[in-house]
Amino acid sequence: LGVFLILSMQRPDSDVLDGKLKNNLTVRMAFRHADEINSRITLGSGEAAQIKNSQKGRMVFKLDGCRYVQGPYLDLDRAKVLLQDYKGVKRQVSSDEPIDLSQDEFEVFGVLDDE
Repeated sequence: LGVFLILSMQRPDSDVLDGKLKNNLTVRMAFRHADEINSRITLGSGEAAQIKNSQKGRMVFKLDGCRYVQGPYLDLDRAKVLLQDYKGVKRQVSSDEPIDLSQDEFEVFGVLDDE
């Protein structure tokens, strides 16, 4: 039907992300979780709890099994430097205006098959 739904939460809760909802989600992604219980609520496996704190941008991508994926990561200090010129500037962004995600600023998404 062409309907896409993106859900996001700080901490998974089994009351919010219940079985009926999870059965209708074809793809799930999870960054590092504090413990295996939260990872199991999100993914149905404990893999998100195994991601180390030092692995910034690492996530588990679940579609026909789980795979580790490296997403873009921008730390707070670098974000402040990049946004410094725009602080206090109010600017309307057109919905069809392209967003520049150049190699200089972000790592490219990539599947990590070797881990």
